[in-house]
Amino acid sequence: MQIETHHIKGIKVAEIITDEIILKTTEDGIDLLGNLYYQGFDKIILHKKILLPAFLILKPGSPEISFKSSRNIGCLW
Repeated sequence: MQIETHHIKGIKVAEIITDEIILKTTEDGIDLLGNLYYQGFDKIILHKKILLPAFLILKPGSPEISFKSSRNIGCLW
């Protein structure tokens, strides 16, 4: 897994680059969020290929991903 850093309008954004599915459980997502927050990132770019389809719920017309644990993450579209 590689973390590419972007700075967009003063916001530090982490883009997760990998060919593997790394988010398989809610705990995986929470661990990733905690690690990135600790590193000073404010937002995360996740490519859908790293997520199991059953892991998340995409809300049409809404710029967020709702994890099944009811936690929300802002996304950049």
